Amino acid sequence: NRMPQVLWVLAVGSIWTFVRRMIFIWKEFRKLEGRD
Repeated sequence: NRMPQVLWVLAVGSIWTFVRRMIFIWKEFRKLEGRD
């Protein structure tokens, strides 16, 4: 049964994408903050 493995991969992929997006937004926010 491969279903749990597929769900695990999807979960890790979603978390990885979310983390990368948060880091990008945080960096952009810091850049805007520093401009002041």
